[in-house]
Amino acid sequence: MTSSAGHSMALQLCLMRMLDEIDYGLILLDQRLKVWHVNHLARVELARGQLLHVQEGCLSTRVAGRLVPLQAAMHRAAQGIRSLLDLRPPDVSQAGMSIALVPMGHPAECYPDPLPVMAITCRPQLCAQISLHFFAQSYGLTRTEEAVLEALVQGQEVEDIVRERGLAMSTVRSHVKQLRQKTQSASMRELLNKVSVLPPVVSSVKTF
Repeated sequence: MTSSAGHSMALQLCLMRMLDEIDYGLILLDQRLKVWHVNHLARVELARGQLLHVQEGCLSTRVAGRLVPLQAAMHRAAQGIRSLLDLRPPDVSQAGMSIALVPMGHPAECYPDPLPVMAITCRPQLCAQISLHFFAQSYGLTRTEEAVLEALVQGQEVEDIVRERGLAMSTVRSHVKQLRQKTQSASMRELLNKVSVLPPVVSSVKTF
């Protein structure tokens, strides 16, 4: 094996591992929806098979009435046009998913070969617990303060935290005040904005 070939393989492996560290499902496809590569979170989602799955090597969906829109969005992506598709089950009580189909370049760059397309699924939640934990460590938050922040990130109000955790209102408000001071945030909105744009890093302990 030549050194250049070895370097190319090492680079390819690094790129694959890099994609696995991103807290979004990433699926590389051709214009016929044939799956070329999936990162870790995408493998987990496809193994679940609730909304997306692979059938005969091609990406498909189990959501009724959404396969044709998926194919149409893929056709637009192959022409260099980005699309956002809502894969929401008919039963609105079930969790849905948005999927972005992003062309990997311009059609003229690949002609006559088909333009590869990246399917990007939404994050499992606004802020993964591992990212929140890194944030808490960076700002020296206590475990209780981290738990209060996690509840706030999930959309709970102070009254909800008081009720669920059996804490006094004054205690929770004190934790909220400490959160703002330690993170140098002028308001809770500013703090939540900081959390919402944390780097999308997955846990080092893979779930699949």
